[in-house]
Amino acid sequence: MSPIATAASLKRPDRLELLEVFTLWGFAVAQPLYALLSRHGGFLVAHHAGPVDLIWLVAGLSFIPPAVLVAVELLMRRWMPRAALAIHVTLVGGLAAAVLLGALVELMRSPGWAIMGAVFVLAGAATVAYRRTRAARLFLAMLSPATVAFPVVFLAHGTGAKLLWRQFNTAARREAIAARDPVVMIVLDELPLVSLLDENRRINRRRYPNFAALADRATFFRNASGVHQQTEYALPAILTGLRPDRSRIPNAVDYPFSLFTLLGGSYELRASEAFTRLCPPRDNREPAATQPSLAARMRSLMTDLTIVYLHVLLPPDLRAGLPAVTQTWRDFAGPSMRELIQHAREGANTRRAQFEHFTRSIEASDSPRFYFLHVLLPHIPWVYTRTGQLYLPENMLYLPGFDLKQERWSTNAWFVEQGDQRHLMQLAMVDRLLGRLLDRLREQGLYDRALIVVTADHGASFWPGASRRDPAATEHPEDILCVPLLIKAPGQREAALTDRNVETIDILPTVADLLGIELPWPVDGQSAIDDSLTPRPNKQMMNRAGKVLRFDARLPRKYEALRHKLKLFGSGEHPNDLFRIGPRRELIGKRLDEVAVAAPLDLEVHLQENLAAWQKSYGSRFIPAMLAGTLDASTGELPADPQMAIALDGTIRAVVPCFPEGHDSLGLSAVVPTSGFRQGANELSILSVEEQSGEVRLRPLRVVPSVLMIPPARPRE
Repeated sequence: MSPIATAASLKRPDRLELLEVFTLWGFAVAQPLYALLSRHGGFLVAHHAGPVDLIWLVAGLSFIPPAVLVAVELLMRRWMPRAALAIHVTLVGGLAAAVLLGALVELMRSPGWAIMGAVFVLAGAATVAYRRTRAARLFLAMLSPATVAFPVVFLAHGTGAKLLWRQFNTAARREAIAARDPVVMIVLDELPLVSLLDENRRINRRRYPNFAALADRATFFRNASGVHQQTEYALPAILTGLRPDRSRIPNAVDYPFSLFTLLGGSYELRASEAFTRLCPPRDNREPAATQPSLAARMRSLMTDLTIVYLHVLLPPDLRAGLPAVTQTWRDFAGPSMRELIQHAREGANTRRAQFEHFTRSIEASDSPRFYFLHVLLPHIPWVYTRTGQLYLPENMLYLPGFDLKQERWSTNAWFVEQGDQRHLMQLAMVDRLLGRLLDRLREQGLYDRALIVVTADHGASFWPGASRRDPAATEHPEDILCVPLLIKAPGQREAALTDRNVETIDILPTVADLLGIELPWPVDGQSAIDDSLTPRPNKQMMNRAGKVLRFDARLPRKYEALRHKLKLFGSGEHPNDLFRIGPRRELIGKRLDEVAVAAPLDLEVHLQENLAAWQKSYGSRFIPAMLAGTLDASTGELPADPQMAIALDGTIRAVVPCFPEGHDSLGLSAVVPTSGFRQGANELSILSVEEQSGEVRLRPLRVVPSVLMIPPARPRE
């Protein structure tokens, strides 16, 4: 007899028992995720979710998993009826525990073990009541309509309805306009203004020559600021000229009036968006580098939802080992080894690849084009060297000393300094990418007559003990507010600098003004080049919690972070001054035979266990510029404040402090300049830095691996 026939022959109470699995699954798993997706529409937008994806999502959340469980139970009833009862009761108890756990995590502020203990007791009592009382079973039967109600409500209201039913408002399309100049807009992500500046508060030409070259023929709005700390609200504000609206999701349906629809009547649209879908899909002619298939989209979506569900379900102190879900909209777990190898071989599906693909798409044409790029650079994860090689896998969020859940820096200044160092390294790579884009515009004969806009959605803060992104949780909100804004008008050949109060909502009306277009709809922004308008007396930014914060437009403390950065890293006079941080800087650059080297310590340092796999997978695209490892401190031989010198082929490239990493173990992480490596074998030495009677001496440790192999560089494709 088939399982279907078996199901049909079940008595009515047995059919209700099977329905209980669907009911409890809906309350335990499906509804918490539907509620979260309804609140955070950007998650689905970032995963390219369309109507077909939503149907499969509902099937995957509400029906397929419980159907599989029911099928297993049916088979057990057919072949092992006694075991089937135990399985059913176990399913009911386990799903009831998940429901209770989700509720108690919200209600209790107790340690995880206390919450789990309470869940165990309550779920046990609920299971006993289910087995012994008819009322409990009838109660579950009464809840069974929720199995269908949960997905129906999700698809009928909020985010689900917007993505499934609502269509782009064609009335928002702009009629043909007279403007013919090509428009190129680049929105970088998480770039504070001061990261680009030198001691004269101009673009740092030594460190970022391509940003400086653009500024030579553009207007530098040095007092520009973002309006929201999160991309899903900050980017629509740039493209629409409207203040952030937390009720909208970042797609063209919720934002029908934008720069895309303003130019779409006459311009060909080429938009590359990292996590939003603000360009109407049918109008976007950007050839996708790698358009994910439905299977790939669903695999990514369900993997990320699993991680999100564990964050929702578990008590805070039991989430420590989970990947962070607050930094990006997708790929929380990072690439699998299979994906890592594929990405390494193809050089695709990375942020650098997105930028390079966009650059190649720029070409001269008979019709005017609007090229738009939003890329998650120099945003974390920080994994790129100045030359564009990876030193960690793409999407690997390795940030020692940083609380990813609270987005807050450690009070230990070293962790913040190293984070800032890695940020500036990645920004230098962005400068190279920008240079290639500007070269491409010149090659295609577009540079002189193009309208070019380069900006960022928001900044970031680098201060010990402070929030990295929330302007309400730091004494230096100006680092989060202030972003670079460079606008080169068509035909502009002279540099201009202004400290006029400008917000990113002013970009759209400024572009319209430069192109001679009268805006057909009202906006909150105003043209930054219209001297007849009175500048605003203040700035405002909305934070993640929805609180609107207001600031004096002059931001009197806006350059404090610049002074701090210059003290730490200089402004590029020395080719490797980004790496001359940490303790004992006077040792950096010295040969080991120039310093006192004492007897070795009986300690062993183990570097990242996946280092060899990363090197093998990425080949010349990878260079071990970040050396992170763990050493056993149980012997007690180390001084109270251990410091380690990192040497390559006998030359000290970094000196870093150690930090507690676990019971009887210390961690270290050092970033070394790529110029310290040579092709072939590189001997790695790690030595403890000690001082006795005013004399510094180094004591070697055993290192695994002690040799780093650098393959020959691949020619650029």
